Amino acid sequence: MRRFCRLALQPDLFGGCTLIREWGRIGRGGQMKREEFASEGQAVDALLAMDCRKA
Repeated sequence: MRRFCRLALQPDLFGGCTLIREWGRIGRGGQMKREEFASEGQAVDALLAMDCRKA
């Protein structure tokens, strides 16, 4: 089964950062999860701790 996974960081207007995870099967609608962090450093640490094994 072919799958995709995308991880992205998005800064917010209040100095925080959001980690956006999208995953699913190629050719179908996937799922998305957003996690908010107080600082960009915390979001980067969470991003580096993840790999696209399972979301």
